[in-house]
Amino acid sequence: MDPGNDPMFFIAILPEEAIQREVTAFKKDCGRLFGSVRALNSPPHITLIPPFFWSFALLDRLCHSLEEFSSSQRQFELTLHNFDWFEPRVIFVDVLESDPLRAFQSSLLALLERKPGFESRNAHGFHPHMTIAFKDLKPAAFYQAKQHFSGLDYHRTFQVRHLSLLEHRLQRWEVMTEFPLL
Repeated sequence: MDPGNDPMFFIAILPEEAIQREVTAFKKDCGRLFGSVRALNSPPHITLIPPFFWSFALLDRLCHSLEEFSSSQRQFELTLHNFDWFEPRVIFVDVLESDPLRAFQSSLLALLERKPGFESRNAHGFHPHMTIAFKDLKPAAFYQAKQHFSGLDYHRTFQVRHLSLLEHRLQRWEVMTEFPLL
């Protein structure tokens, strides 16, 4: 597909509203304390399939595939536990690895890789996390943020009830459609 004219999407898990508010507050802290605001351009999420270009003409097919996939998947539980980082630019809420999450992501990726025109940009493998600061976090501020968040305790568990397709619009990521799980 020609990415020149095609919109960009990604597929993610979004937590329940209360957790979204809490994680958004961490993102706002990163802006206020460390000058990093780019993470506020998307709702709190766990990326399953990183951004990819997809034609609007084929969007119905993609949505149909995601609907079929999600309706065959059972809900499962995820646990968020404290904070971690990718030096020297990314701070995130850590997601405890689980077999159901790994199987869910792997099955979804396998489904999409069979779609003509889909190009996986998952070069770093799957490391589930919920970003609170990244691209605009300066290296000096990164170490301050790392120290700040390593001193905080955060633990939440939630039920994964749906899969979300997000679209990049006007410099922001917005939820386009949600697909319920069994």
